[in-house]
Amino acid sequence: MSPLRAALPLFAFVWFAGCTPEKAPPEPLFAPVMAETWTLQETGTKQAAEAPEAVQRFAIVDYQTARYEQQGGAKVDVQVFQLATDAAGLHLEQTWVPTANTVAFHRGRYFAIVQWDGPREQLNPFVRELGLRLSR
Repeated sequence: MSPLRAALPLFAFVWFAGCTPEKAPPEPLFAPVMAETWTLQETGTKQAAEAPEAVQRFAIVDYQTARYEQQGGAKVDVQVFQLATDAAGLHLEQTWVPTANTVAFHRGRYFAIVQWDGPREQLNPFVRELGLRLSR
């Protein structure tokens, strides 16, 4: 078999790989407005060493934070950890020690901690939408 004929499948692969459509950039983790009433005030990225001790036991791929506010002064602080595995998020959710005005949950490889200052009824739509965003 000639070297050219042997390399033909490789050339075809390179050609078709270069012709694939570009993927759309991923949506930002935090939307400018959540649940129609919560407005994003600030976002940040932190180092894994700054995570709560219970989370530090797992491989943290990314650690992002956000603060949202509602008209009237209610605030929500969010910490989202992208973990190396889905199992780590599940383990954290099952073993998380609940505290007042805090909700912790996982969706896939994401583990989120949401702390709020305000009525819980206003928080439920926010947490629901955040969960949907993390599920994508």
